[in-house]
Amino acid sequence: MMKLHSFGGKWLKSILVGAVLVAAPIQAAFASLILTNDRNTIQTDYTIDWANLGSDLTAIGSPFTLDTVSVSGASGFGVFSGSTYNADFTATDAVLALYDLNTFDPLDGIFSITFATAIQGVGAQVQANQFGGFSGFIRAFNAANVLLGQFAINGTNGGNGNGSAIFAGVISSAVDITRIEFASFGTGAAINGLSVDVPEPSTWLMLLIGLGFLTVMRKRVK
Repeated sequence: MMKLHSFGGKWLKSILVGAVLVAAPIQAAFASLILTNDRNTIQTDYTIDWANLGSDLTAIGSPFTLDTVSVSGASGFGVFSGSTYNADFTATDAVLALYDLNTFDPLDGIFSITFATAIQGVGAQVQANQFGGFSGFIRAFNAANVLLGQFAINGTNGGNGNGSAIFAGVISSAVDITRIEFASFGTGAAINGLSVDVPEPSTWLMLLIGLGFLTVMRKRVK
């Protein structure tokens, strides 16, 4: 293995080591979770599209895995088009609902969505099955299954098919969300596609190097 003998090598090594030591406690100490009702505030790196599970009125078992997420929380799920579900989604939305489409019965349960790797932000539009006002919660957890925070969500199902379904999303100041829940929206509730934010690795590398540089310069000044 090549050893770093030069001053430059030692400086770079100190930066990388210092970055790890400095960044970890800062991220843990200042991480916080906020609610957003606007999909545009999620810096979407990829989208989980339930249409990839099948066409309108496709029955899905539980739990199941799609792309980078695993979903559980009910005895089964169903894929609907927005127009078939008949809420305030758009007609072209693919929505995941608490439904047993083998019997066409709405189901009790929640949407418990686990990510393959930690993310920073995520959200979807959500609707109750019944027309009128509804309420529920969005919750976020870390890799240790510690609750990072939860927020109450209040919306309306008007059956308008115009895309006005309320958006429920969470954004963390750290990349520490590994699971979310949409809960207590009632029997037969539904969500549309998930917008997911995972910061670019280069962004975090630059942050680590910058923090390490400050550590090294502080030592040199002393």
